[in-house]
Amino acid sequence: MLLMIQAMGLGGWIHASFPGPILLGSPETVQYGRGLGFRYHKPKKTLLRCLLKPVTPLPAWLPNPVGLDGLLEGYCPPYHKDMSAAVDAVVRLKDERPDGLYRDPKYFNEIFNKPYGNEFLREVPRDAPDAIAVVKDICNYIYDTYDRFPAHIDAMYVPGVWVQAIHLDLDYYDQLYNGGYSETQAQHQRLWHDE
Repeated sequence: MLLMIQAMGLGGWIHASFPGPILLGSPETVQYGRGLGFRYHKPKKTLLRCLLKPVTPLPAWLPNPVGLDGLLEGYCPPYHKDMSAAVDAVVRLKDERPDGLYRDPKYFNEIFNKPYGNEFLREVPRDAPDAIAVVKDICNYIYDTYDRFPAHIDAMYVPGVWVQAIHLDLDYYDQLYNGGYSETQAQHQRLWHDE
C-alpha cells in the first residue's frame, strides 16, 4: 500500500498491521507461523517475578523481541553485555565517534534546508556524564527487576496500524526540508487532478 501511495504521488503513513508477536515470530505464537524470525529473550521466572505477575503490566513477563541478528539489534542484552554497555553504545553512536549522528552535519543537512541542519547540531544539548550515569542506573534497575529491557513495552515494537493516504502540503516541505518529497509527489496535482 505504501509503495502504491508513493507511486501515485501521495503522502501516507501506517495505522494498522498484524499483531507484533505474530509478525515478529514470538515463541508464544508459533502456532500461527514463524513470523519474521526475530530473536526473543524470555525473562527468567523467579519467585519475586511470579508474585508480582498479577500486578505487573503486560508485556513485562512475556518474551521480548530484542532483534533480528545482524540486521536490527536492540540496545539491550543479549546484543550488549548489560544495560550499561548498551547505554555506552548509544552515546558512542550519537556523539563520541567522529562520524557520530550528532557530530556529522551530513545527516541533518540532508534533511533540513540550510542553515537549519548546522544550527540543530550546534544547539542540541549534549549528554552530561552525570545524566548518562543516571540513565545507566535506571536501565540496569529495569533489567535487573524484570530480566528484560524495556519492561512494559517490547524492545522491537510493532504497533497495530492502518494505512492512510494524504495530499502533501508542498509549501511546508519546501520551507523546512531539503528534498522532503519525491518527484511523483511534486507532480501529483498535475498528473491526477489536471492542476
